[in-house]
Amino acid sequence: MKLERELNIAEFRDTYARGIVNLYYTANWVLSKENLFMKKWDITQKQYNILRVLRRTHPVPVSQKELRKKIVDRMSDIPRLIERMKRKNLICTRQNESDKRFSEVLISEKGLALLKEIESIPTQQWGLGIYNLKESEMKTLNILLDKIRML
Repeated sequence: MKLERELNIAEFRDTYARGIVNLYYTANWVLSKENLFMKKWDITQKQYNILRVLRRTHPVPVSQKELRKKIVDRMSDIPRLIERMKRKNLICTRQNESDKRFSEVLISEKGLALLKEIESIPTQQWGLGIYNLKESEMKTLNILLDKIRML
């Protein structure tokens, strides 16, 4: 559906204003779709992202500071997310050997199994809409999104 209709706006002041709003709107739309999909496993998209990062480093633990650098949403409240995920036994933490003030995070076997289960469902079935694009369009989109972040 066209953005103007979704937001009940007659028109934007210019193409750039429309593009900025379209980026925000689409990012939020995808995030809400992903969160809805993740509800089946009682996790959020942010928790899923953390599990994927921890799987890449497994079996090496990661500090919370390092974890923040590797996740998509760097504004997340990492300690709160870690605590919730610990309660679900998806991750475990331990004190850093050299500096007891810091804790390190590891994905648990339950967390690894959860990722395997989630990722057994093809992303085309997640309802994200990204598969409405041809592969060539997706490549162009990725180039354009990378270009936006070049300063």
